[in-house]
Amino acid sequence: MGLLLGGVAGALVLWLWPKKPKDPEAEVRALVARIVAGAEARDLGPLSDAMSEKFRGPGGTSKQEVKQIVAWQVLRNQETVAVFNPSLTVTVRGQEDAELEGVFLFARTKVKRVDELQPEMVGSAYTIKATLDKYDGEWKFTSATYERTSWP
Repeated sequence: MGLLLGGVAGALVLWLWPKKPKDPEAEVRALVARIVAGAEARDLGPLSDAMSEKFRGPGGTSKQEVKQIVAWQVLRNQETVAVFNPSLTVTVRGQEDAELEGVFLFARTKVKRVDELQPEMVGSAYTIKATLDKYDGEWKFTSATYERTSWP
């Protein structure tokens, strides 16, 4: 009985122990990494989950319209899809809002690292600028713009 009470007390101490505050920049970077991994796996769920219902893109595009654009990039044929993010700048403006700017490359290749990527392998490249807000502890994209870019 004493062992059981000791285990319960230990679990309560760990559960109630003050936790180090989460790093907002690291959270946003992890979110982008999940979206990129999802796109490579042809799963748009992480992207959909990361977009606020209030999301607006260029020209007022909705969350659904942006998903369709990304789906066209990653689902248009059965070739291997690779999505690379060689640069990403995250600016945290507060504990609950942030901005990001990054380059995203869509390629039909089996290479796994951006340093193995040749320019002719890149099907399209975009610079994306976005704003994020925190809703119920989760970062969500509220707006984004994109423009074609060249790489490298």
